[in-house]
Amino acid sequence: MATCPNRWKLPSCPAARRTPSPGPEGTPAVRRLLLDWGLDGPRLGRPGWNPLGALIPSGARVLIKPNWVLHRNQSGHGLECLVTHASFIEAVAQYVALARPSSLIIGDAPIQGCDFTALRAACGLDGMVERLRRGAGGAPGPEGPPAGIPVEIVDFRRTVLRGHELGDRKAEDLRDQNNFVLFDLGGRSLLEPLAGQSRRFRVTMYNPDLLGRTHAPGRHQYLVAREAIEADVVVNLPKLKSHKKTCITGALKNLIGINGNKEYLPHHRKGGQLRGGDCYPGGSWPAQRAPRPGRRSARPGQPAAAGRASAVACPRRRTGLPRGGRMR
Repeated sequence: MATCPNRWKLPSCPAARRTPSPGPEGTPAVRRLLLDWGLDGPRLGRPGWNPLGALIPSGARVLIKPNWVLHRNQSGHGLECLVTHASFIEAVAQYVALARPSSLIIGDAPIQGCDFTALRAACGLDGMVERLRRGAGGAPGPEGPPAGIPVEIVDFRRTVLRGHELGDRKAEDLRDQNNFVLFDLGGRSLLEPLAGQSRRFRVTMYNPDLLGRTHAPGRHQYLVAREAIEADVVVNLPKLKSHKKTCITGALKNLIGINGNKEYLPHHRKGGQLRGGDCYPGGSWPAQRAPRPGRRSARPGQPAAAGRASAVACPRRRTGLPRGGRMR
């Protein structure tokens, strides 16, 4: 645990097994950053300094968009690689509060298997909100952030997986669709050149039939949280981390989380590159491994039908598909 010269503690990220008290621990670093940017230059470093005042008008509706992926690290370690740290969110929110917005929403759409209640506890989000509402927990200004500003944490998801495996029960339509704005980019979408392959579009753990309704030639629909559209200011606080498809995630990738349904977000095309997909290099290995009709089993004495059944079952076990499920 390192300490700053002014004795503010710089915390390690909380693990799901304990609830931290982030308080204002991220404030010194954020303050240094805002000073370096020279915001609100005439009052730089003086009482009344309001570094975000020129960006956030008084009375504005503000959305802070963090990155909350999952409520636990499946490797058993902490949440450092999965969430925007709560102390950073709180420090930025304190400076947002100095601009006196009419409302402040902190929201995201984690993956469907995230237990949002557990996430709030693991990251200490409810304590953070209470401190922001009271104007407590450390002051970016001489009198602290103003109290009485409405602060709310919102889960933008409409679909939540109640278990942890593909095929487990899902809760659908958790947020009313009136809380979202439906956009159709039509032929203006950058996906339009690939629209002829829209039947191959996929997003992991979601029904591709629903994806086919939102993306096709001349139709590219997105269901965006109304909070993001109606906000006067959106503050994007991504978590810089590695990603198996995009290599890294940053501010652009973080905007995935303003979408209420992932069925509106094609992630890849089905199959390997040799078969017209872009999910992985090469061909589609389940199809390559499955014996062709009439081909004898590679294992002496084993019927060809048994060989085919084995080849189909193997990928299903590896990918976690439920027994009797169908690969798409």
